[in-house]
Amino acid sequence: MPCDVNEIVISDLAALVASEHLDVQDPDLWRAIPYETDQFARVMLGCGEGPNPVPIAIRLGIQGLYRIWLGLYRFGNSTPLRVRLSDDVGSESII
Repeated sequence: MPCDVNEIVISDLAALVASEHLDVQDPDLWRAIPYETDQFARVMLGCGEGPNPVPIAIRLGIQGLYRIWLGLYRFGNSTPLRVRLSDDVGSESII
């Protein structure tokens, strides 16, 4: 399904986080995971297998009202990933 003209697709999350938070060798850091759709091939983020995943900030560079979908993956860890926007007091468990 093609993207709607009003959609903003940010499809290379690894480029939007601090590089010191990405490392395939450290189980508490994140990994860049290539993925492919019918329209493009990009990179999502995968949480390592460690018990203490490092918190990351993803700078979206947008303002206003949006629906946000995230492409994140957790490798075998039972700790849920939690997500929040910068101004939010609480967070949501996503997986």
